[in-house]
Amino acid sequence: MKCAGFCRKVGIFRNMMLVAVGLLMAGAAYGQSVTWVRSSSGGDQLKTQTTAFHAAGTAAAVTINVNPSQTYQTMMGFGGSFTDAGAYSLNFLSAADRATVVKAYFGPSGANYSVCRSQMGASDFSYMLYNYDDVAGDFTLSHFNLSRDSTFILPWIKDAMAQNPNLKIFGSPWSAPGWMKTNGNMDHCGTLKTDAPTQTAWSLYFVKYAQAYAAAGVPVWGVTIQNEPGADQTWPSMCYSDVAERDFMKNYLGPTLASNNLGPTKLNVMFLDHNRDMMIQWANTFYSDPTVTAMVWGEAIHWYDYQSLFSAVNQVYSQYDIAGPHKHLLATEQCITGFNQNNPPSWANSAEQYAKDIYGDCLAGSEGWVDWNMILDQQGGPNVSNNWCDAGVLINTSAKTFSFTPVYYCMAQFSKYVHTGAVRIGATASGNPTPDVMAFKNPDSSIVVIAHNAGSTAYNARVVVGTNQVEYASTAMSIDDLTWYPVGVSVVNSAKTPISAKAKLSAWRHVMGLQNGSASQAGRYTVDGKRISESAASHVTPGVYVDKPAITQ
Repeated sequence: MKCAGFCRKVGIFRNMMLVAVGLLMAGAAYGQSVTWVRSSSGGDQLKTQTTAFHAAGTAAAVTINVNPSQTYQTMMGFGGSFTDAGAYSLNFLSAADRATVVKAYFGPSGANYSVCRSQMGASDFSYMLYNYDDVAGDFTLSHFNLSRDSTFILPWIKDAMAQNPNLKIFGSPWSAPGWMKTNGNMDHCGTLKTDAPTQTAWSLYFVKYAQAYAAAGVPVWGVTIQNEPGADQTWPSMCYSDVAERDFMKNYLGPTLASNNLGPTKLNVMFLDHNRDMMIQWANTFYSDPTVTAMVWGEAIHWYDYQSLFSAVNQVYSQYDIAGPHKHLLATEQCITGFNQNNPPSWANSAEQYAKDIYGDCLAGSEGWVDWNMILDQQGGPNVSNNWCDAGVLINTSAKTFSFTPVYYCMAQFSKYVHTGAVRIGATASGNPTPDVMAFKNPDSSIVVIAHNAGSTAYNARVVVGTNQVEYASTAMSIDDLTWYPVGVSVVNSAKTPISAKAKLSAWRHVMGLQNGSASQAGRYTVDGKRISESAASHVTPGVYVDKPAITQ
């Protein structure tokens, strides 16, 4: 008994030491450089500054405490949707402007989108109605073709993948071809015919989509079974009940994917893809069947219930992710509807709605948040049913110019700094007013704290990690990101050729895991034991670089 008691004490001490070491490695050191980025209603657009940690103690109206040892879900990331409308509008730009827009969304110096949706056939945001096989009775899909996508969506995705080769793409159908449906057309809901040849053919449609995209150089990460299966809409739509969609997955789609080497380890399938007010019922229906549970990756949700039902997200996350069977949640579509080009949304009535929902969904357990249209024309289309919406980039197709909207900058505050594989960590805020706050640890060990001031009052805030803190001044209706690399983190430069520190300083800073100015950087970092500065370094070769900030400034 004495040994057992002693061993317990040793175990407790060991655990305390591990936590302390974890806080040191994942936390912040005195003098640690911090990159501070803001977008706001006041006109800040990814405004970047540099600051540093110092010993904790300075008072502030708002305090954000970060606890890296407290962990939650692993993130897929943030992104938007490749729609036919966006691809069509993008083609009005010059080659140079097109490249600028694509880089702004997918480049590491831009929004760095990491997970995106693509439509399988026409959606409401299409220039025209189309599907991949409109030949009635073609149950083997011998006439399946991607001619429309090959002209518009696929070139855009390939350009995006050139910026981010690790981009994850998932497809969503709005409707089966009309000949497969009870109402005979793609619009106004209707249901899939129940005969086995039609159900099998529709399952094969998913296989053909994934195979054709892969053959075109775009591997598909996943699919949703049906976009908004509970909505009867004037544009392409198809309805399922929760039981009907589950049974289609179990009896047709799941087996067809598996028999074509596209089972759960190859193609990730999400169900629902509709509003949060439906998600508990649908999760219970799908996960009550062990066979179907093994076939699906998780549940996809939208925000159009307009009820901020984050409690439903957390209930499904707690019941089916934390407690088991360890499934996933992803917010797959949201947008500002009712767009009026003569009175476009301001930061207050677009970006603020996005920020509120991103925090609500992600704090409740969603592993990411995917915007709807990334690009639209000046009218908020084109759209087959005049259902105009806002987007992060609007293109004037007459003038052949483009502009960024508040939605773009809001999304970038999250997508640019929270990478695929990031783990949400503990972060709590106190004070008046109390901001929304989240924190993440990225796969490269960088830490990002994202604070949202939804109010009309500015305030001074501090971020406290262990015994150190860093301050920032928040402005009204703003999003502030504070990012740093913990002491001792190795950053790998995998560049095939040396990077000139003199000619390509920004690239060099990225290699070193920095975004601060050369003056504060000089003499503070070592490579193979030698000090590096802008003036002294002739180049930075591939290898591992160890961040060793000075103890004093």
